[in-house]
Amino acid sequence: MTMGRFILRFRGQGPLPDDIVRQVRQLPETQILEETDRMLLVEGPEEPLRRLVSDDWLFTQEQRYTPPDRRPTIKG
Repeated sequence: MTMGRFILRFRGQGPLPDDIVRQVRQLPETQILEETDRMLLVEGPEEPLRRLVSDDWLFTQEQRYTPPDRRPTIKG
């Protein structure tokens, strides 16, 4: 099972559905890291999370980028 960090964005009307948030919290090996009025950042296995969300949700894997080093360097 693929573990990762996923962004679940609710595209439906109104705030996040409490029943889905509750179900996410009950999934084994799953943790909600951040929550806003429209999004969840969740760490856990991918497949159970995908099965919970409907077409009203956008499901994406978190992507991290390393910022470029902007310090000047001396080239020889």
